[in-house]
Formats: sequence, structure tokens, C-alpha cells
Amino acid sequence: MIWFLYGLLMQPAFAGELVETGEMEISSSPQDAVDAAAKALSERRFEEAAALYAALYTAGGGIEARYWEALARYEAGDLRGARKAIEEVLAKEPKSLAAGNLYGLILVDGGDVPAGKKQSEAIISQSSALPSVQARAILNLGLAFLDEGDVHQATQQFQQAKTLAQSLNDANLLASIEDSLSAAEAL
Repeated sequence: MIWFLYGLLMQPAFAGELVETGEMEISSSPQDAVDAAAKALSERRFEEAAALYAALYTAGGGIEARYWEALARYEAGDLRGARKAIEEVLAKEPKSLAAGNLYGLILVDGGDVPAGKKQSEAIISQSSALPSVQARAILNLGLAFLDEGDVHQATQQFQQAKTLAQSLNDANLLASIEDSLSAAEAL
């Protein structure tokens, strides 16, 4: 599974509001709320992170909060919730390559491998995609091939992603690719 953290800017109107996330409450500055959500995500407390990002989105945190909620839900295994959230992101930001990449993973894991492959291929073909986004899309395409049982094609995709990730010096991406290569070799 992929996950990565970026800073998230909140609207000043959120400052000092009380945010309820079911069992937890956050009464803090926007940055404290963002930091709490990012910390939960980085510590792999995905359900908590999803709830925090959902609360941030509801409080006016913008579409970025909805994206991070979708990612946390995906990582928690809540494919239905992740799909709902990411489709909302794509409706508002249809050119978001990161959202498109996550959508492809959600489709594959949700059982629609052909649509997930098509989504990954669309990301790969976009010349505007950053190399790191393209590398993740290539990795995701390899995972889709692996889901279909095509170990040879999956391995080729993983090797291509690895070459690109090595040129980027992206240790997290390289670790994900190595895990995927190991999984393919074990089959």
C-alpha cells in the first residue's frame, strides 16, 4: 500500500473551533488538527486518521483533507469509504494525478482490475505527471497485473518502477517496490 505525507494548509476560519470525530474531540488551531491527522496517518493509525481528516474536511479544510481521508480509508481497508471520498475529490479536481493514482488502487482492490489498470495507464501516459507519480502508477499497474496472476508482466512493471524510483532516491517507494517484487517472486 502506498502512503505519503504532505503539508496541508487550512483556512483561517477554522482556528479555535471544536472538531468532533465520533469518540474524540480536537479543540485546537488548524495546524494542530492537521498535525494530529498527519501523525495518526504516519503512525499507521488509519481509522483514526480517516476520522480526523473527515472532520477537517467537514470543518472547511478543503479538498486536500478529503484526499487524505480517502487515503487513510484505503489503508484501513475501507474501500467503500475510500472510493466515495476519492470520487468526490476527482469530481472537484479531475486532473489530480495523485487522486487518479489512488482511485486506480481502489478500483483494483475493489475487484475492478481492468478499470484500475486503465486508470494507472492513464496516469503513466500523462507527460505532466511528476516522475514520482509515474513511478507509483507503474507500481500500481504491476500490482494490477499481479492480481490477475500475470507475474511476468507484474515483474516487468515493478522493474520499470524500480529504475525510476532509484533515479529519484525515493526510499519509501523503493521499499514498496521491493516488497512487490518479493511477492511476485514468491508466486
